[in-house]
Amino acid sequence: MAIMVSLPIIFIGLTSANVSLEFRAGSVAGLLERLSIESGTKLKSSPSVARETVVVKVKDVSLADLKLKLASALDATWVTEGSVEYLKREAPQEKAIWNRHVQVRREYVEAELSRIRKRAQAPFDAAALVTGLKSLPTEDE
Repeated sequence: MAIMVSLPIIFIGLTSANVSLEFRAGSVAGLLERLSIESGTKLKSSPSVARETVVVKVKDVSLADLKLKLASALDATWVTEGSVEYLKREAPQEKAIWNRHVQVRREYVEAELSRIRKRAQAPFDAAALVTGLKSLPTEDE
């Protein structure tokens, strides 16, 4: 599943607590690798979010704020293991994403069923049927 995320963010080096960065349509794993190099903080992604596609552009944003926005956009959580911070998506977060997906699909189906019901409830128009049948080509044509 690919998720396009546009965050109001950009990165330069981390000589202060703030970062600036522009990362265009790449994987979360690639973003965190680049951010790790620039920040000096070991950041990695779990397999559940590593291949998600993100677009990030930030300017003068704290690393902590960027991490919060990224986790929020991806329905993920930061977990520290030793000296490495991992961006992970836990089972409840996966379930929430699935539930939103099902809800959107349900809304599409309901909208289509509503459209079909309206057409099915329209009164039968024999004249329109006759006109339509007359416009069809005959076997001789």
